[in-house]
Amino acid sequence: MFPTNHKIIYAVNCMGNSRTATNKMYGWIKRKKSVIQSINTSGPNNPCYGLFGLDHPAHGERQPMSDDTKVKISNTRLLRLKSGEILPPNSGRIFSDEHKQKLSEIRKGKPSHRKNQKISHDSKIKMKESHLQTPKITCPHCGKVGDPANLTRWHFSNCKKLVN
Repeated sequence: MFPTNHKIIYAVNCMGNSRTATNKMYGWIKRKKSVIQSINTSGPNNPCYGLFGLDHPAHGERQPMSDDTKVKISNTRLLRLKSGEILPPNSGRIFSDEHKQKLSEIRKGKPSHRKNQKISHDSKIKMKESHLQTPKITCPHCGKVGDPANLTRWHFSNCKKLVN
């Protein structure tokens, strides 16, 4: 092939990229094309050859900040360090009912943010202690004593001993 003749390279590309072209018919063209492309884009022929750090085209794509912006960022970071707490950006913000409804619709069908998190042993002990402090209640129909969550579900108006 002629690596400098662009018309021949274009014609070979058209022949090799056809859907009807099989590997046996045009496989040698594809292999030759890949070798030539490697030669044309490696070493000094590569547009980024020898460019490192500040000279590389991808370096420093971000816009430089003004001094005023840097001072603002510094002040907000200092306030966070002095207070010792990092608040979420929505902290203290009041949402309308319509906005709350939209947020609710967005979250529906998505898994909980704590789905695969393990609960520590200390947290389990704290949950157990708080559960033990809940007051016990008694069902008036069958006399069963238990915690309010289970008894309100299975007893009182739903008790099987309830006489209609």
